[in-house]
Amino acid sequence: MRGLIRKFINDVYLKHQIQLVIVQDYRTYEQQDALYAKGRTTSGRIVTKAKGGQSNHNFALAVDIFPLWADGKLHMDAKSDAENIKILKKVAPIGKSIGLEWGGDWKSITDNPHFQLKTGKTMSQLRQLTKDAGGDPLKVKYDVK
Repeated sequence: MRGLIRKFINDVYLKHQIQLVIVQDYRTYEQQDALYAKGRTTSGRIVTKAKGGQSNHNFALAVDIFPLWADGKLHMDAKSDAENIKILKKVAPIGKSIGLEWGGDWKSITDNPHFQLKTGKTMSQLRQLTKDAGGDPLKVKYDVK
């Protein structure tokens, strides 16, 4: 996964001179549960539908990225920031061309900064594969094209 994301970031820069920054990658179940609690049992707005063990982030298969703007800053509000969405829509085809799934294509919840490896596995299968690897998602080998 890391090599694929590196290729994605490099290809985007070579084609569009856009610098992408990874702001989220692997999350523990506990971190995912804390994110899920936002807007439910803690203050803030709801930011995810996934509890621990229900996100590809929990299996080191997903990243959230944002473009670095000309002012050298990240402007991390992809839901309301038209410029971020425009940039992410521009670069998404590059990620998709190398085997990544883009959260901006989802129908149930749009997650523009989200890119993940398409494994063809269910969450249940991902949990079992991780368990079989001693609980370390980085030790799981995926047969993807």
